[in-house]
Amino acid sequence: PEKSFQNIAQLMQWVQDGKIQQHIGERFSLENSPKALRDILDRKMLGKGVVIVKP
Repeated sequence: PEKSFQNIAQLMQWVQDGKIQQHIGERFSLENSPKALRDILDRKMLGKGVVIVKP
């Protein structure tokens, strides 16, 4: 557990330093979240899928 915490802390530092970046493959509205889930399960998405929730 301690090593995992250290690894996560190192990853977060690299993100803050700009050494690694996240790739958002696609953004979905809340109404399209079923499609987002299907795309993830069908391995059609490259990068992260983000569901946008508006108040």
